[in-house]
Amino acid sequence: MWVHVKDNGFVSECQIYTGKIGQAGKKNFGARVIYDLMKDLEGKQHYVYLDSYIMHVAFVKALKDEGIHVSGT
Repeated sequence: MWVHVKDNGFVSECQIYTGKIGQAGKKNFGARVIYDLMKDLEGKQHYVYLDSYIMHVAFVKALKDEGIHVSGT
């Protein structure tokens, strides 16, 4: 289960993994989940915090291009 939690502790989005979606493979799986959970933040200049499972330069740049700032491990 993946959850997007607001700073007040309330859940705003969540996904329960039920298997592969369509032809989507495991490549960039974590990035796809984060994009899905962060759709409502695009262009709003929010900050998100991610762990090392997701953090890589290309992904952070792509989020920044969408107006989402990232910090993480």
